[in-house]
Amino acid sequence: MRLYLLHGFLGLPSDWDTLPWSRFLPGVKLEKVDLLGEAIPPSAAEWAKSFCSRVQAGSRAGEKAAILGYSMGGRLAMHALLEAPELFHAGALVSANPGLRTAGERQARREADEGWARRFERDEWARLIADWDAQPVFGGDRRALERKEGDFDRTRLAAALRNWSVGSHEDLLARLGRLPVPLLWVAGEKDRKYAGQLERLPPGTLSEKIPGAGHRVPWEAPERFLECVAFINGPRAGFRGKPSREASLDPCFEE
Repeated sequence: MRLYLLHGFLGLPSDWDTLPWSRFLPGVKLEKVDLLGEAIPPSAAEWAKSFCSRVQAGSRAGEKAAILGYSMGGRLAMHALLEAPELFHAGALVSANPGLRTAGERQARREADEGWARRFERDEWARLIADWDAQPVFGGDRRALERKEGDFDRTRLAAALRNWSVGSHEDLLARLGRLPVPLLWVAGEKDRKYAGQLERLPPGTLSEKIPGAGHRVPWEAPERFLECVAFINGPRAGFRGKPSREASLDPCFEE
């Protein structure tokens, strides 16, 4: 099994190294994708086309592949699954927004992301990161991983906010529900908007609300998170995905 890992905004491939993967997914080959290490495509859909071409080119006969995306990486993972579902055995979407339902919500989100993009182009770094982390979606939780300015290209950060904004594409939830690929949706219990979003999923969708965790689930509750993600290798004791009920999805700003 090959598992592609997509980090969030202000994320790095090395972020995944802090998790005890071998205890929960022994034998799985981790492919940590660097989403900000090269030029940012003009849309999430364009990124997905390029990414899926690379996955297909690197695949081996008989080898299964799965994809896991966190926050911004979760949205990109959704586009990859829609672009070429035949490439993936399973998918896990963590603290990820499938889209906003009205034109007004999408416009407001694009404007908000444009404001952040301009700040990432010019503002003093320490203050910028403090303001980013102060957003309500993070619930006041302290960032687990330090973000150094030298680790990023500010132009690419701004481009990611603009080009991959959740306001730039339709609501993908219905299309994702028709995929022939088993999907797991994960959110932290303390992340009010995303925990509530799980209730919007179609009945029978595999989902998990992780106690004690906020938006940054993988690093706030790593063992419980990986226990859930181990579903890509088949059933695991202690994890039974919960069905969903119909509920509303509020617009939110996230990594």
